[in-house]
Amino acid sequence: MSYPTARDEQAAYWYLKLQEPHVGAEDIQAALAWQADPDNRAAFDRVQNFWRAWPDEVAISSGTESSKRARPHLFWQAAAALVAFVSLGVWAVLSLQGPLSEPSTRQYAASIGQIRTVWLEDGTEVILGGATSIRTIFDDDVRRVVMSDGEALFSVAEEPERPFIVDVSNGSARVLGTTFNVHRGPDGATITVLDGIVQVDPPSWRPGASAVLNAGKQVAASLDGEIGEIREVDPLQVASWQSGTLVFADRTLRSIVADLNRYSAEPVTLASTEVADLRVSGNIKLDHIETWLQALGPAFGIDLLHDEHGMVLVSRIESRGR
Repeated sequence: MSYPTARDEQAAYWYLKLQEPHVGAEDIQAALAWQADPDNRAAFDRVQNFWRAWPDEVAISSGTESSKRARPHLFWQAAAALVAFVSLGVWAVLSLQGPLSEPSTRQYAASIGQIRTVWLEDGTEVILGGATSIRTIFDDDVRRVVMSDGEALFSVAEEPERPFIVDVSNGSARVLGTTFNVHRGPDGATITVLDGIVQVDPPSWRPGASAVLNAGKQVAASLDGEIGEIREVDPLQVASWQSGTLVFADRTLRSIVADLNRYSAEPVTLASTEVADLRVSGNIKLDHIETWLQALGPAFGIDLLHDEHGMVLVSRIESRGR
């Protein structure tokens, strides 16, 4: 028989705390910070499996309705029951059961130049930027989204007992119910929170501290999985792409062109590393991409040329030799 540790009981506390209908932002942030420790996260997941596997005959009842989700006046009664079951050794049996059903997997995509709104099976709204695709893997314990490239704005349906995780190759964003933007480009991933709280974790192969973001905060994850410093941003500007405008500050032309190619009917290429490494700030209307590229000339000494493949940005020294 396996007996609970202090960590197990603390995991039970946090799990049930997050079930409260009016759980506060401070409690959510504290719970996410506690789960940043891998051993704590494992204990939390065991509690989650236990709770979801709790048989109906011991579920909490109110009137004629039976539910595993405690109402406010039954909350701590549920907590006591959960800890009691753990103490009796039921933990050792139920924590090994794993997911209660096969995961549901679906694919969603937007084509080049398209901004598409989709609703996931849990009610989450996702706005996909051009040339963006996501894959969802939902089961009884977790809602997982895999995103390899592009940009998406997530308005996550609240399910405190089933976290929502967005995986990118160099990190992941873990939320309970919030609105946040994920951008994947050649320099890594950027996560921006519009509302709620998001925990950004480094990939499993890169040990490091997590970052907990609330509204108006942003963090970048580099290609090697390093989580950068948290910074304040205007989240509405970050998400302005959904209304047809890209807003950026001090970004390389390489990363900007990668975004433009998700919307431009005519591909844009860069003739040299010198041009690609230029750092630019500004706004681009997605229906006036060529006009904006032409306007770069006077300020940066580059020309926009056309060839059989599309548009090419070259330095003026290079363009004289063409």
